[in-house]
Amino acid sequence: MENYEEVIQLLMIETGFDREDAAEILKEGIEMFSVMIAEIEEDFKNVNQSETLKKLHRLKGAAGNLRIKNVAYRAALIEDLVKRNDTIKVSDILRETKEILDDLTKALL
Repeated sequence: MENYEEVIQLLMIETGFDREDAAEILKEGIEMFSVMIAEIEEDFKNVNQSETLKKLHRLKGAAGNLRIKNVAYRAALIEDLVKRNDTIKVSDILRETKEILDDLTKALL
């Protein structure tokens, strides 16, 4: 699993951002992801598969752009599970994803 420092370093190397800009972009992304995950959970709970899949796809892309590979991977995995209607695994992986984002948030403080 990537930690905050690994994500920052990768973002700096691959984008050319300085540390301050990379940290600010990462912070804004993590805040956005928390909202997105809450929306995904709500859509999934309400059995709105098309909205769930659309938001998961956005989460996957945004996390990939920010080089948070473990979140992007989990979003792709959840997409597949939603398509197969595997509700137990979806809930478990969403919980893991929130924990990853919580850990990154704590590192920002």
